[in-house]
Amino acid sequence: MTLEQCLSGIVVRNPEAQEMDLEGGRVQISLPYLKPWLVRLFSRKSKTFARKFELDEVGAELWRLINGTRTVSDLAEHLQRSRGFDEAQAKESMVAYLNMLLVRGIVGLVVPQRNSTEC
Repeated sequence: MTLEQCLSGIVVRNPEAQEMDLEGGRVQISLPYLKPWLVRLFSRKSKTFARKFELDEVGAELWRLINGTRTVSDLAEHLQRSRGFDEAQAKESMVAYLNMLLVRGIVGLVVPQRNSTEC
């Protein structure tokens, strides 16, 4: 994926993510995860467990902006305005932060398909 494709992607929350506000503007995100197969085999309890992630004040601010309509570029522009980042720094920070959220399954990225007639 190119940087341009990433920046034009729409950020969506994992529909199974549950949030809880914490002190200091932080947010805790909980996601259900399936226990390993061997544990599930011998366990009579739930086959899932909640994995929790804590977002700091800036991460929580961005989390609240993710509504399924904003692009990575929109979020980077917000960082630029609210935190005084320059454009390149805002884009780089946003891409790195979203990559972390993507790897953990907290968010997804919907990237528009290129038209087949485009070069």
